[in-house]
Amino acid sequence: MKPVAALFLLGALVGTVVCVKLGLWQWGRWQVRREILLSLERAQSEPPRVYGDSLPAAEQVMGRRISLTGRYDETRQFLLRGRPHDGEQGVEVVTPLVLTSNQAVLVNRGWLEAVDGATARPQDYPEPGHRAVVGYVEPLARGRAGFPYLKLPSDSLTLFSAAFLDPDSVAARLPYLVADFWLRESPGPAAGPRPRRLPPERPNPGMHLGYAIQWFAIAALILAGSAWRLASTRGRHTGPDRGSA
Repeated sequence: MKPVAALFLLGALVGTVVCVKLGLWQWGRWQVRREILLSLERAQSEPPRVYGDSLPAAEQVMGRRISLTGRYDETRQFLLRGRPHDGEQGVEVVTPLVLTSNQAVLVNRGWLEAVDGATARPQDYPEPGHRAVVGYVEPLARGRAGFPYLKLPSDSLTLFSAAFLDPDSVAARLPYLVADFWLRESPGPAAGPRPRRLPPERPNPGMHLGYAIQWFAIAALILAGSAWRLASTRGRHTGPDRGSA
């Protein structure tokens, strides 16, 4: 085999391997997203597990809907900045739900509009008293605090602005034990009209499946094109000698 042909074959093999690896990566992402979507659909179709004022272990309830009973600590709240919805800038309001054991779980109470995407007045929408909160359990990932927490000026509560919440940063700002998961409160008659309760974001696994198919198809085209090129080149070199008698 000539050096040019050998280099061409090597390049084709490398390109095929790269495309297959990218296809497998997208295939893996499709499987993960698909499992998240199926888990979310199961959780939404099942009745919530009722725990009252007892804080369950995270591994028992992760990815499920549960019901907890307590009081919102509306003197200490968090705003998650940069949360647009339906083309409007806004924030998500997170309020600790304190149980009778003096333990708490953070509750994402929903969305409020904010022109600057960072500041709002959750104190204008109080939800006092003992209440049962139904929501979808999501993890609080450590190390996702991102930009520093900002303490916003307020005359009636301690209000922080953050990009994300992680349990370590939150625990340093609250006087009670906080669960390492949070609830995304479900829309329903027990929840107030504002903040606007939003369902969990639904992943789109089909996008990753499409990418995987594309990478596998490109790998197949590289192989087929390389085989055709080598075969045609070999045919030209092994054809009949027209100068012979």
